[in-house]
Amino acid sequence: MADLRFTTVVGDVDELFAVLDIDDLGDVETLVMFLFGRPVSVKEVEGDDGVAVALEVILYGNMVMGTEYAFPWSLMQLARWCTEALDDVGPYAGDGPESTEPPDVASMTDPELSDALMDALGKTRLFNVWTDED
Repeated sequence: MADLRFTTVVGDVDELFAVLDIDDLGDVETLVMFLFGRPVSVKEVEGDDGVAVALEVILYGNMVMGTEYAFPWSLMQLARWCTEALDDVGPYAGDGPESTEPPDVASMTDPELSDALMDALGKTRLFNVWTDED
């Protein structure tokens, strides 16, 4: 069964932070980075009233591609949408000599994706502990 943190549909970034129990957009960026094993950037896209209406996820590979994902969505939906964009971006070579293929999130079952997101969230929390400057 999929974890409710990843299937809950959120309408804005504050709701996303509350559902995942994370502090800021940097944590979302780190989570997505760990999920796909490549550098990513995540930015808020503000509407006319200055409130975030979407997130832009920028993926790095053979090329760089940014895609905006308007709220509402669940983290599982966002992960699947990002996987579709990865087809266009191509593999990320990283620091080593071999390119790595991103996980095939689109073909994962909900429980498998939930497990992958849980792993990425755990790594994000450990990363935050290691890099905490307080």
